[in-house]
Formats: sequence, structure tokens, C-alpha cells
Amino acid sequence: MKVLFPDVTVEVTDPATGKAVTLTVAEYRFLDGLKAQALGEPLIRDLALLAGRAATAADEDEGESTAGVDLAALEAVVGRHGELWLDLVALASGRDAAWLAALSDKDAREVTGAMWGANLHFFIRRVVAGAVTGDLAAGPWGSLGSWMRLSARATDAATPRSAGG
Repeated sequence: MKVLFPDVTVEVTDPATGKAVTLTVAEYRFLDGLKAQALGEPLIRDLALLAGRAATAADEDEGESTAGVDLAALEAVVGRHGELWLDLVALASGRDAAWLAALSDKDAREVTGAMWGANLHFFIRRVVAGAVTGDLAAGPWGSLGSWMRLSARATDAATPRSAGG
């Protein structure tokens, strides 16, 4: 069932009570996905630009690069859309954005990791769809083939693996 709904559960400390809380970040279901797509459009556009720069760099390296998208650059894009990111995480977790904003840095990073774990493919599909339809800044995209190679490597690198496999 995890393949159908890759929800991710993390334990965080409630900022109001100091007690441990189990938080589930869900993969967006249909209606929430529609809401997240409309709400997240500015973030998705910037992720597309970031992916385009990475694909262009891979093209210039003639496909030799295996670095993918720079984690610091990804965090910077998400950081520029901090309140939007909190709203997207709130939608996926059922928690209030203000509650999420009050989490410790350590817990916030855990929740962000859970968000990527549950919804990475949601973002990849929208970034790729924008590239195919030309809806997202076509200039820095390079070839779609480069993006597909990049996203496959990024997906493989970001997909949690069990200790046994």
C-alpha cells in the first residue's frame, strides 16, 4: 500500500507543549493535489528554473554530471517561498501552518524531508508537464531528455531505502 500512498510519519516536538507528536505527511490526494497545484505555482515555477539550470549544466558536461540538483540551491528555492511551503506542508499534514512555523529547526527539517518523501513525484510531474507544454520558462530548459535523466537521478537519490535494500 505504501506504493499507492507513500505517506511519511515523523515524530516531532509540539512547540506549545514540548511533548512528542506523531505527524503524518500524506501524499496529496486528488482534491488536495488540485489545491496544492494552484497554491504552489510560484514554487513549482522556481523549481522548474532550478531544474532547467541543472539540466543545462548536465548538457554542457555532455551527460557526464551525476550531481543533479544542488541541495543548497533547492533549499534556497524553498526558503524563498517559506510561507507557501508551510501552507503546502499544512495541506499535506492537516496541521496549521502557524504550528508548523513554530517547530524547531531539527523538527522542521524532518517534516520537510517527509514532505519530499510523500510528494516528490507531485512536484516532478508538474515541473516536467510545464516543460513539455512550454508553460514554464522554456529558455533555460535545455533538452527534455536531459531533464528526464536529471529527474530520474534525483528521484533515485531522494527515495528512501530500507536498511535491507
